[in-house]
Amino acid sequence: MKVFYLIFVYELSSSLCAWTDNYHVDPDFSFYGRERSTYFQNDRYNARFYKKKEAELEHAINDGRCPVVDETLVQKPTKYGTVTGRKIYLCDGPGVNLRERPGQPDVKAYKPVNVFLGIPYAQPPTRQNKLQFQPPQLPQPWNEIEAIAYKPACPQNNKYLGHHRGVNNTDEDCLYLNIFSPDSSQERKPLNKYSVMIYIHGGNWDHGAANIFPGHMLAASQEVIVVTFNYRLGHLGFLATADSASPGNY
Repeated sequence: MKVFYLIFVYELSSSLCAWTDNYHVDPDFSFYGRERSTYFQNDRYNARFYKKKEAELEHAINDGRCPVVDETLVQKPTKYGTVTGRKIYLCDGPGVNLRERPGQPDVKAYKPVNVFLGIPYAQPPTRQNKLQFQPPQLPQPWNEIEAIAYKPACPQNNKYLGHHRGVNNTDEDCLYLNIFSPDSSQERKPLNKYSVMIYIHGGNWDHGAANIFPGHMLAASQEVIVVTFNYRLGHLGFLATADSASPGNY
């Protein structure tokens, strides 16, 4: 299984935005030959098609271009316990510029994706647990967790919070990951394993969250497994005193 670690610089992130509808950054739209206003706008911020405006509930409906709503829950066993996610659908139709959405068909096709949101990958790094400035510790086993909603982002300055930024709330208990996987029941690749892409969000090490990247779109269009995750920011993540008191969480 191939694993790709992606750290997007401004230019690469801008190019990706043009075909994932993610305008969190401001790409140079002159490169694509037409103005920004003519592109499909990301509903994460303007909620034109979603029944709910909260960014965390984006995947509970669909991506706005498909009328399909599926309440199917998906359960996967792990060595820590069972994880319950859900199936969502995305679609593409005629008129999609292949330069913007590579490899899309010229007819509408529904692409189911299994989404698991808010899976703990470490114990809560809180003061109560005496783990606030310690390296991440493996999570405790669980029986079953419901992974159908994003968890809070890691603490950051309030100026980076708000619905328009896709980050609504924060908490020290923030070490969670999200998995977006092509629906294997479709048997598009019955004999092969999917490649895994791990997205590390930007933000100058002091703001941002895994929740603002539309991993479901990439998983559906490119048939890869996409993993996004939160990590501690600012002084909680990168403060170091060069001794055992605070060796740095990196």
